[in-house]
Amino acid sequence: MKIPSRLFVCLLVIIASSGAFAGAQHTGAPVIIDLGCLSTTDNYDNLVHGEFSKTNPSYVIAFEVCTIPQDRTHLLAYIQTYWNKSPTITLTDPDGLEYGLTGTVIDPNQSKVLYVNIPAELGKYTMTLSGGGSKYTFFAAALMTSRSDFNAP
Repeated sequence: MKIPSRLFVCLLVIIASSGAFAGAQHTGAPVIIDLGCLSTTDNYDNLVHGEFSKTNPSYVIAFEVCTIPQDRTHLLAYIQTYWNKSPTITLTDPDGLEYGLTGTVIDPNQSKVLYVNIPAELGKYTMTLSGGGSKYTFFAAALMTSRSDFNAP
């Protein structure tokens, strides 16, 4: 019965290395979220609530601009968190061009918003967020706006 016992040991090794046991640690790979087509009627549909940590150090939020309303020709992507945190945000457009931080808004209520605002074009985008290794929550979103700064609509 050596063959079944070897098979059993091999299965245990495979299961243990896959992280199937309770308490297994994540690899630190980005959390990937796909929003599909951005809603142009309800911005809450474009909102993501997340938490950075050692096991979730970054998020990649994919979305598509399927329509560009005539009165909202800019794309605003942002992350909002605590005033003393400094995440990074990068927006990649359908042509593969990367855009860094356009601006920062610090709210009197101790929150901080970092944003990228660019002229919109139809196609797929990715917003990449990194938390810097510490644990904290955030909100992130992408929406169509008429402005070239953070203020919407």
